Amino acid sequence: MDPFRHSALARLIDVRYASNRFVVMAAVLGGMVAFGYRWISDGADPFLWAFRVGAATFLGWAIARELDPDHPVSAGVAAIVAAGAVAFGAPEIGAVAGFLIAFRIAARTTGMSAHPWELALVVGFAGYLAAGPASWPAAIALVGALWIDGGHAHVPHPPARIAAIVAAFVVIAVAVFTFPADVSADGGWLALALLLAGAVLAGVAAARLRTPTSTGDRDRQPLSRGRVAQARALAGIALVVAAVLMPADPAAYGPLLAAVLAVAAVSFTTRTVVSASDPAPHLS
Repeated sequence: MDPFRHSALARLIDVRYASNRFVVMAAVLGGMVAFGYRWISDGADPFLWAFRVGAATFLGWAIARELDPDHPVSAGVAAIVAAGAVAFGAPEIGAVAGFLIAFRIAARTTGMSAHPWELALVVGFAGYLAAGPASWPAAIALVGALWIDGGHAHVPHPPARIAAIVAAFVVIAVAVFTFPADVSADGGWLALALLLAGAVLAGVAAARLRTPTSTGDRDRQPLSRGRVAQARALAGIALVVAAVLMPADPAAYGPLLAAVLAVAAVSFTTRTVVSASDPAPHLS
């Protein structure tokens, strides 16, 4: 029994499917390796770093599943790359979770649009993310996702664009009142290059997207190619925003960069669809 069957934004991790089993094992194993390394090397906060690696592994996988629902291999590659990226810096877990929710809303991979109470939670979460310079791009992505969702016809049709407008005002208000005096918009040429390269890869992935064969979790209807493409484009826009603001190291967006890289790579190398043993409706 799925406790999230009435939610458009939450999913049960069903371990009957190979891709889901893989990410659970990878996240646990990655966390254990990180803990062991920090413990042996007398590093600080081994539990915190174990959590960061495990969370980055899962979030990289989950974002790739949203952006490339037909190919679990994209998610597998993203999970491994995201875990490795933690070696270069701590990921912004809240921001990356915001990206995940934004892409789920934009692509509508659950087969449902967010309920009004879920829209209220998303607006609040966007406001929370707007309080931190490193998570501004995720707040903006949530606003964009709500606007995208409101532009598509649904039955019933939730007030997604109203929520997008409210979220935009909340994000602006919170950002203005919490704007740090010492924030720097100069993250260096390497940070700029990495983030813009990710944006380019997201654009390539959007352009190369084939019509999905996967179906939504709730309605079992084929996913919209246009909506999945919009989610990929939104990922690119988010990385451009991050490149312009650049208040944080690119490692903060490691799971997102890993997912975009994996999806773009698989779009060049894979033409087959998901096998019957691991159907795409169970994305995360």
